[in-house]
Amino acid sequence: MAMSWSHTVLYVKDTEKMLDFYTRVMGFQITDRGMIGNRTSEIIFLSQDPSEHHQIGMLPVRKDVGASNSVAHIAFRIEGLTELRGLITALRGESIEMRPTSHGNTWSIYFQDPEQNGIEVFCDTPWHVSQPAGKLWDMDADDATLMAWTKQEFEGEPGFAARDAYHTRRAETLPSGQRQPAAAFHWVGRRRPRCIADPGSIGSGESALNLMIRTSYPDQIDRLGDAI
Repeated sequence: MAMSWSHTVLYVKDTEKMLDFYTRVMGFQITDRGMIGNRTSEIIFLSQDPSEHHQIGMLPVRKDVGASNSVAHIAFRIEGLTELRGLITALRGESIEMRPTSHGNTWSIYFQDPEQNGIEVFCDTPWHVSQPAGKLWDMDADDATLMAWTKQEFEGEPGFAARDAYHTRRAETLPSGQRQPAAAFHWVGRRRPRCIADPGSIGSGESALNLMIRTSYPDQIDRLGDAI
C-alpha cells in the first residue's frame, strides 16, 4: 500500500488572520468553504495544487494560545531555490523570523504561522544524506555558492550520495506495488476519485459538502460541538 500526503486540517482561533497569512503570504487559494451541518461555524479549504481540492483545512474551534503541543511542524516541498527565495522575501516583508536549515538533502526554512503552528518549506538538493542532519545555511548566498557549500559540508556525512541513486536503491527495497516514482504516484493518487458515502446516505436538506465533512472529520465535528 503506497501513500502520499494529501492535506492537514488546523484548528484555528483567528480565522481572518490565518486566511490572510496563508493566502497573501504563502500563496494558497480558498477552494471551498461551508457550514458544518447545523453548526454556527464553517470549515475553509485551501490549496495551491489544481489536482488537490485542499492541502490545508481550517476549523475555527481553537481556544488555547501559544504553540501547538501535538504537531512539531507541517512541511511543504517547493519547486526550487528561485521559488524558495521568493517566499523568503515575502516572509521578510512580514518580519517573520526564519531558521534556514539544510539537511543535506534539502534547503529548508522553518517559521511559524500567526497562531504559532510550525511550518517547514523546502526544496530538494541533488544529494541524499542519512538523517538526522542539519546545518544553518545563508539565505543570501547565490545558487552556485550555496550548492558548493552544501556539497562541502555534507559530502563527508554518512549516506552521502546522489539523490537519484538513493531513490533507485530505496525503490528496490519496497514491495512492487510501491515502486512508482513519487511524482507519478502523486499524479495518480491525486486524480483517483474517492467515494465518501453512498448518495442515499445524504440526509434531507444536507449538502454533499456537509456529508463529506461529517464522514471525513467526525472528531473535529464533535470538538466543534463542544467549542461553540
